Amino acid sequence: IKNENIIYNPMFDSVRQDFEFWDSYRGLKILNFSSTLHDKLIAWGLDSMRIQYFPTPGEFTPGDPKKAFFWQRLSRININTIAKLFG
Repeated sequence: IKNENIIYNPMFDSVRQDFEFWDSYRGLKILNFSSTLHDKLIAWGLDSMRIQYFPTPGEFTPGDPKKAFFWQRLSRININTIAKLFG
C-alpha cells in the first residue's frame, strides 16, 4: 500500500514474534495494546506506541447477567463452545 500514514494495530496472540517478520513493517506506525510486543518492536527500532485503556471503576454499569458479548478471535473457540459452557 503506497501511503505514508499507515497505522497498524496488531493483536499479540495472532502475530509472529520474530525480527524477520517485523522488519517488513518498518516505516509503519504501530499502535500496541501489548506491552510485551511493544517492548520487542521498540528494541528492534520500529515505531510502536503502547496504549492501554481501563474504564474508571465508578463509571462501570453492570449489564444484564443473562447476556454476553462474544468476540470470536480463535477458530477453536466458537459460538458452539460458548453455548455448551453457558448452557
